Amino acid sequence: QQSRFNINEPVKADIFDGADRVEDANRLTALLSTRYINQNSGAELFMAGIGQVYYFDDRLVTLPGRSPQIQPRSNIIALLTTRPNQNWLFHYDTEWNTETEKFDRNTADLTYHPSNKLKLKLAYRFERTVLETAEAGFDWQLNPRWRFHGREIYDLFNERNQEAELGLRYDSCCWGLSLSAKERFITDLEPQDRSFYLELELKGLSSISTGF
Repeated sequence: QQSRFNINEPVKADIFDGADRVEDANRLTALLSTRYINQNSGAELFMAGIGQVYYFDDRLVTLPGRSPQIQPRSNIIALLTTRPNQNWLFHYDTEWNTETEKFDRNTADLTYHPSNKLKLKLAYRFERTVLETAEAGFDWQLNPRWRFHGREIYDLFNERNQEAELGLRYDSCCWGLSLSAKERFITDLEPQDRSFYLELELKGLSSISTGF
C-alpha cells in the first residue's frame, strides 16, 4: 500500500507501507507551516501549512499494474485547522494537481461541541473520480445513563443517500448496552443493506455484539 504525502508527516522515509517495497526516492520536500497556541491552556487555536515534493529522478519502484512516476513534483497540499473558541472546530485540507490545475482532493469538517452532552458535525469529502459526499451527524447525551447518536451520508456524485445510522446507548457503572440501526443505499428508494446491531459491553472485561 502506498501512503499519501501529508502535512503531519511530510518527510517520510518510505511512501510504501510494508517491507516488500522500498521507495527509490531522490527528492526535496518543501514545507511551510505556522501555529498559534494559547499560552494559558496550551490548546492549539490555529494551524496552517502548505507543502510540495520536488523529485530529481523518476520513481521506478511502484505497485503492480501502475506505471513509473515521472512527474518532477508532487501535488501541492495545504491544511487549515482553527478553533475560534472551545465550542467550534474547523478543519480543511486540500490537494492541488499542478498538471491538470484542478483539485484532486478536498476535505472539510465543522464540529460544534458546546458541552460534553452534545456534539454536532458537518463534513464534506471529495476525491476526483472516486467520491464526493456530504455528511451530518450528532451525538447527544440525554442524561448520565442514556446517549443518542446518528449520522447520514449523501452521495453528491449520484445525488442519492449513501448511508444512514441511528443508535441508542445505555451505560451503568459496570456494563453498557448499545442498539443501532444502519442502512446502506443502492438507489434513492431501496436500501442495499439494512442491519440492526445489539452490543453488550462488560466494562473492564469484553463486549458481545450481534447483528440481525
